[in-house]
Amino acid sequence: MAMAAGAASADTTDQLRPSWPENDLERLLVARAMDRARSPDFIRGLLKSEICALAQKPLPDATDASRADRKIALLAVKAPDGLPAAPVFTSRHRGTDVFGEDQPIVCGKADVLLNALRGERIVIDPGQPFGVIYTAEELDHILGVQMEITNSDIVLQPPNDAPAAMVRKLTDVLKAEPGVTSAWLSLAYYPAKKEWSWFLNVGTTLDADTVHLTLRDVARGIDMLGRPLDIAINAPIEMPEKGLMLFKR
Repeated sequence: MAMAAGAASADTTDQLRPSWPENDLERLLVARAMDRARSPDFIRGLLKSEICALAQKPLPDATDASRADRKIALLAVKAPDGLPAAPVFTSRHRGTDVFGEDQPIVCGKADVLLNALRGERIVIDPGQPFGVIYTAEELDHILGVQMEITNSDIVLQPPNDAPAAMVRKLTDVLKAEPGVTSAWLSLAYYPAKKEWSWFLNVGTTLDADTVHLTLRDVARGIDMLGRPLDIAINAPIEMPEKGLMLFKR
């Protein structure tokens, strides 16, 4: 089922705008709209927040966040760019503002709900004055699913502010896999996109799919400072001064 969820009309926007923003996540969303350099702040806040999504039919205990990791029948809508996307809201009433009180909505921890939406495009706060669309690939990136890097147009730096919990988990997970022979962690900057990410260089005899599966949930429950984790497999990059050696067999 699909429903239109384009930008709010001028009259509706005028009515909604005075109430924006109403919570910390919305303040970060507004800041991101004004300055794209604030995107990591928004992503970091998003993953720590409770969010909501539209469901196709009422669910037992639909407000129970523990149900959000089950297969939920979520409603597809037409995003402002005209393509289908799963709507996600910064609060329950942002959804009812646009779709009405009768539309069932399920809420839960963002990392849980967003994991249930993997493989889908999402649109955050459609019909509201501020929002953002993420492709399925971008959603995976946000959730820490590693993306293989082939573009050499990056600038690597030492990961001086890498969270200790992230370093420890990456090391433990990779070291436990006999097919991984080395791992380096750097901080990467992409000038074309003006974005930052963690850059993991994995030396391995495994195929890319196996490495990605091994690391699929490595970011869950860890503060990544709002930066996604990119992965390069057997890349010709092994510069200690620009990276942190996690281990080498």
